[in-house]
Amino acid sequence: SVKQRLAVNYSASDSKALLKKLENVLNTLDYGTYKKSVAIFLSTSVRKVMYMNIEVEDKVTVSQYNTAREIIQNKEQQPRYLLMLLTSEKMRILYISGEKIQQVAAKEFRELLNPKKNTGVKTTNLTLQDSRKEVLNIKFLHQIDGMLDNIFLAYSFPLFLAGENNVTGHFKKLSKHHYQVAQNIAGINNQADNLQLLLQMQPYIAKWQKTKDKYFIQLTLNAIKLNKCATGIRKVFDAANEKKGKLLLVEKNYFYPSFIGEMDEWNPMKNPISENYIYVKDVVDDVIEKVLDYGGDVEFVEEGILTPFEHIALHLMY
Repeated sequence: SVKQRLAVNYSASDSKALLKKLENVLNTLDYGTYKKSVAIFLSTSVRKVMYMNIEVEDKVTVSQYNTAREIIQNKEQQPRYLLMLLTSEKMRILYISGEKIQQVAAKEFRELLNPKKNTGVKTTNLTLQDSRKEVLNIKFLHQIDGMLDNIFLAYSFPLFLAGENNVTGHFKKLSKHHYQVAQNIAGINNQADNLQLLLQMQPYIAKWQKTKDKYFIQLTLNAIKLNKCATGIRKVFDAANEKKGKLLLVEKNYFYPSFIGEMDEWNPMKNPISENYIYVKDVVDDVIEKVLDYGGDVEFVEEGILTPFEHIALHLMY
């Protein structure tokens, strides 16, 4: 229990004070924030509550030094992704979380054909009919791409694109969301039931961390192209202070201890150059806490993935 674990690390009086402080925090939690989780940091001198937009597993940690990194390490790790099943005749988009499947969108090509519109002219030219169908095919794909605008706002996860190769290839070329496609896949049966779909997707999510890392690199390159990404610890630190970031990407085991002066001067050395410098054990952890505190998300990637971006990148909200 929490009480027993506190007794190991603190004196009886401090343990009692911390338990009382925890009880007060739990009694005053705001359940109307519409956030997904809450983190509580307590010590004899500190009380901090963070309402976060990420989903985490329940965990109690008692130690002398708790970090924001631990929150990210405790995020739910089951694969979450979107699967678009696309043919020339219809489209379905599924949100898959572990073994749960939810359809979030669907569209059929025949919706573009409006029998009420009749010009009175009978078209018998096959070439003209084929030309009109090609125009409608492109319109069909553009409408699907437009639907993704709102879908990605609600489900910011990697998208797998499955279906007829000529159709999926055409869609990816014209889509403004092409960088959010984690992988084009073949051999998925559009008529499969949920269990069959999960089995067919297994080879593609077996190496989930690698899939996510590739997806995050694609997002980062696109964000940089749009001038919506800060890279390198100093620029990321400044952007986080201004509450501009929505997604922070950090390499695992990337730490940045530093002395920071009154005017935000940085001295990443072992000793301060004056008494006005404050030692920060890990600037990266401070950035993680800031991003989580104002509602952003944080993801760890494998070492070396973000080397071109100085090991850390913050996607900006605007």
